[in-house]
Amino acid sequence: MKVDITGRHIEITEPLRKFAMDRIERMNCADGEVNEVHVVLTVEKHQRHSAEANVRTRHDFHNVQETSTDMYTSIAAVFDKVEKHLLRAKDKTVTRKRHGADRETEIAEPEV
Repeated sequence: MKVDITGRHIEITEPLRKFAMDRIERMNCADGEVNEVHVVLTVEKHQRHSAEANVRTRHDFHNVQETSTDMYTSIAAVFDKVEKHLLRAKDKTVTRKRHGADRETEIAEPEV
């Protein structure tokens, strides 16, 4: 799994990197199909801390953004959202696969 962490107007310190990596590892345990993660951390005026995550899985691409007054809160919220997206996508694929198995197929017998 490839992980990139980028900072805009902020220096990525080791505690920030460790916190983000821990959340990524937890997210990867929920759905093992994550191939690439790109995290962008941004600080703007008036105490706006934004975290954006671009997650590429085997079948989908998820882009999630969250803004708050604390960077750690933004990181936690963005990965909670990503985890919900991944679980929803996984549930959709499982439902699609099982949809055909629920129906009964009737075989028409030829009339003699």
